[in-house]
Amino acid sequence: MPERSLGFAQAIISGDRLNLTLQVIEDLRRTNLAHLLAISGLHMGLLTTVVFGLLRMICVIIPVGHIRWHARSIAAFGAILAGVAYLGLSGNSIATQRAFVMIACFFGGVMLSRRALTLRSLALAALIILTLRPEALYSPGFQMSFAATIALVSVFDFITRRGWVTSGLVLNYITGAVVSSVVAGLATAPIAAIHFNQISQIGYIANLLAVPVMALIVAPAAVIALALSPLHLAPVGFWFFDLGLTWIQFIAGYLAEFELAVRMIKTPMDGVLPLFSFGVLWCVLWSGKYGKAIGIITVCLALGIWTTTQRPEILIADQGRLIGVLSEEGRAISKEKGQGFVADVWMENDGVKLDRRDAHDLWQAQNHNITHIWSKKEAAKTHTCDPDDLIVSQHDVDILGPCLVLQKQDFYDYGATYVVRTGEGYRIKKRVDKHHAPYAWQPTSKRRQSIRADQSN
Repeated sequence: MPERSLGFAQAIISGDRLNLTLQVIEDLRRTNLAHLLAISGLHMGLLTTVVFGLLRMICVIIPVGHIRWHARSIAAFGAILAGVAYLGLSGNSIATQRAFVMIACFFGGVMLSRRALTLRSLALAALIILTLRPEALYSPGFQMSFAATIALVSVFDFITRRGWVTSGLVLNYITGAVVSSVVAGLATAPIAAIHFNQISQIGYIANLLAVPVMALIVAPAAVIALALSPLHLAPVGFWFFDLGLTWIQFIAGYLAEFELAVRMIKTPMDGVLPLFSFGVLWCVLWSGKYGKAIGIITVCLALGIWTTTQRPEILIADQGRLIGVLSEEGRAISKEKGQGFVADVWMENDGVKLDRRDAHDLWQAQNHNITHIWSKKEAAKTHTCDPDDLIVSQHDVDILGPCLVLQKQDFYDYGATYVVRTGEGYRIKKRVDKHHAPYAWQPTSKRRQSIRADQSN
């Protein structure tokens, strides 16, 4: 395949993103099309559906009575086997596991003439994944995958029960594509905003233009190419595969260039996502009209807490390597270079991401009483300070004055630090304890040092 779509093709078929360029990844993220890279329900559903259709067609063509009679069941079983193969090929990710369990339930229902695309199959998928990998509950992939699926199943079930299904096949497909894009986008937007601090404002348009091509051209072409590869005819399928991927990359690249394509969102407090999720699940699972009001109130409460969340005013990186002071224009950064990852994370969580040079210029333009010492030459000098000053140094320094000083020895036991201004100067509000184990079953760092010393002796 051509270089322009080779990396994208490898990512879609096998989950290998090694040859994906950073520009393509960024364009897909800005247009909310990055879900096309995650091998999940879309890929698994398209693959197994194509396999189901082809096998059923073959069974109907074969002039044997009992094979024709059981064509649906045979094709459904073959689709499940194709899902098993794709699960192993794609790396067995959380989203793929969830998709496979739901697909297995769906085609199992086809074999038993039962309707299986319900919240029960989704609950079964969650139960299996969380039993095998409990930590998956905290991953963005698990949360976004299940949020989108819960929303889609609930909305389409509601539409079906109300009888809002159109009669035409083409109109049904167009309506389904529009509704799917809106519902999935709304369901995953809050989770994406919390984890990635951004919301794509053109994702709806991008999905409407890209997802139908993914379903009608890319997925069938990939299946055809892989099926023809033993006959050395794979280029036939890959030509159409490249055609569809080129269109998707064009859409992503064109729409990502708009200045208002993405809106930055500040990180909320820790309890907002659980509270929001509880409210949404209550609305989905509760059958009574008045009971759903509890879920709606809970969701509004979570959004209200989110909007009133205050970001830390002064942040100091581990070992005092960087200082960030929050202002109305964004976070001012004490150094123009170094600690780039830390600075980017601070600004992303603030919801205002500045260029590093602009952030440093903002630091120099501010009138604050904060001194950052990172060179040994400056640390060798004796510094004086007033009670309302703050001095942060990567090295041990001599200070004359009653101000708050954080230097090398202070950062030995503690890491990143949150400082606030008060009427009497600066004070430490929160620090990361390096010797505190993140989990109750893990030994502290001091305990680990003691264990290593005993082992060496």
